[in-house]
Amino acid sequence: MLAIGLFLVITLSMVSASPTVQESSPKKVLILASYYPGMKWEDEIISEIKLHFAMKMPSARIYVEYMDTKRMGADEARLADLKSLYIKKYKNQTFDLIISSDTDAFNFLLKNRDDIFAKTPVVFCGVVNFDPSMLKGKRGYT
Repeated sequence: MLAIGLFLVITLSMVSASPTVQESSPKKVLILASYYPGMKWEDEIISEIKLHFAMKMPSARIYVEYMDTKRMGADEARLADLKSLYIKKYKNQTFDLIISSDTDAFNFLLKNRDDIFAKTPVVFCGVVNFDPSMLKGKRGYT
């Protein structure tokens, strides 16, 4: 839980400068989760993110997308279907921040973020075997 707390401090500092932000318009945050609702690990991460936003930025609108790669797999056809779905679903929306939970969501965003979410900043956590070289040539990831 310490790692999640540190992650949230970084996330909130990206979106706000004061302890509790007085926003002119609510910030929109997308959590892209690799797994599925009901998976304890994923539920705890999302719960902590929502809790900290509720405390520090209560008017933020939090959206959650579950990729369900643990049960459905992460093969190219499945990921292409998700990309197509997200393009259709979010074509008229923008986000102030995307929070990526776990490796599959991170890799998906590395490959597809600019096609779907127009260079929206990404904060990621839970990436197995992360190496800074993975971000070579990428901007807006932390």
